[in-house]
This record gives sequence, structure tokens and C-alpha cells, in this order.
Amino acid sequence: MVMKKSFTILVLLLTCFFVRNANAQCSGNVYIPDVNFKAALVATPGIDTNGDNEIQCSEAAAWTGTIDVSIKSISNLTGIEAFTNITSLICKNNSLIGLDVSHNTALTLLNCASNSLKSLDVSLNTSLTTLTCYSNSLTSLNVTANTALTSLYCDNNSISSLNVSANTALHDLKCQSNLLTSLNVSSNTALTSLFCSKNSLMSLDVSANTYLEYLVCDNNSLSSLDVHLNIVLTDFECSSNSLSSLDVSGDCKSDCVNRIFKVCICLQR
Repeated sequence: MVMKKSFTILVLLLTCFFVRNANAQCSGNVYIPDVNFKAALVATPGIDTNGDNEIQCSEAAAWTGTIDVSIKSISNLTGIEAFTNITSLICKNNSLIGLDVSHNTALTLLNCASNSLKSLDVSLNTSLTTLTCYSNSLTSLNVTANTALTSLYCDNNSISSLNVSANTALHDLKCQSNLLTSLNVSSNTALTSLFCSKNSLMSLDVSANTYLEYLVCDNNSLSSLDVHLNIVLTDFECSSNSLSSLDVSGDCKSDCVNRIFKVCICLQR
């Protein structure tokens, strides 16, 4: 009797497991437990092609465009794994605490900003060019596999370290309002904008970033900063640091407006 009960429990657990993971080997209808997410998908023109208010696995796999479910009061994005061919996913301003995009390997754009995500794994999303995940609860972010990234917006989180050495195609990096104590951008020679204010940076070397047009690094702990090689800077703010001197004589042929250690804005002539 005990063995029979144990077997029954095992069967139930396995059944539950396979039901919840059915979308990975999808057949029939996609399992979408969040009613708001399902409603948003059904309402997206071109997805529910047969109009039955369900999303078949074949319909999900056939969708190659964008899924935009922003501001829909969604707390669970289970079912997104069936959309294996989407190139853009925008799910900002919801109530997500988790997000699995491991099956969405065709993604070039992911915007999951303004949720409650504590972690985000994009290691399999190697085609990403734009990652927007600001205003979450992330404590770490690994983008070493995302070598195609041109734009990374991870500001307003609790990230304590950020390795962007592999992201040599980056043009825009916004990582302000985190817990960074260091930031190495020496490999990011294509950067045109760097926003790293409101961290705890003690040093910042931008000598290799000669294409920088925007540099905002205020509210850190910088004691020195050399921008004389950044000759195309048009906007530069370094207020609220510990700078004892700052040489802008060579940068952007500029005039320095306001007090240099409070706000320094370089205006291209």
C-alpha cells in the first residue's frame, strides 16, 4: 500500500512537472497561467490567427515579430518560451519577479524595465543588440555572452559589479544609480554615451573612449578625471565628486559653463 501511494505521488509530481514545462516541447495550446498576459497576446493582431482566443503552439512558433505587453499588470510571463522566433520582447512596467528568455534565442531587443526582477539570465540571448532592464531589483547582471550589444540600460538597480569588456560594440551604456565601485570601459571604444552617475566609483578611465559625446559621472567618489582625449564631448557632467583638478583645455574646444566642480557642460563650438 505504501509503495502504491508513493508511486501515485511520483506520477502526480511528474505530471505537474511536464504540464508546467510543456511549452518547452510545445503541442496543442500554449500554457499561459497569467490571464492578463494571455489577454494581451490574444489581442495582438496576427498572433491568434484562428480567432479562438487561445494561442496554439504553432501560432506562437510562427510569430516572428514583436511582443509588446507593457503596462498590463502581468506578474507571470510563463508561455513566452513558446515564442521561439520573436525578435523583440517589451514587457516593461509590469509586476514580474522572474523572467525566462532562455528559449527566445532570436531576440535582438529585450525591454523588461520597471518590474521587480531580482535576476536576469540573458546568457543564451547572444543576438541581443539592445537590453533595457532599468528600475528592477537586480543585484548582478552578466552580459559577457552578449557580444552584439550596442545599447545597455541597466540603471536604477542594485548591481555591485558590471563586466562590459566583451561588449566591444556598445554605443550607449547607462548604469547610473547602482552600487558600482569600479567600471572598466577600456574595451568599449565605440561608446558615444556613458551615464554612470550615482554610484561609488573611485576612478574612471575614459582615455580609450574617444568617440564619447555624452559623459555623465556626477555623484561618485572620483578624485581625478582626464578627458583631454575625448575631443568630441558635447555634454559632460562631473558634479559631486572629490576632484581636486580637472583639465578640459583639450576637450571638445569647449567653454565650461558654471562652476567646474559642480557642473561642467562642454558645448561644441
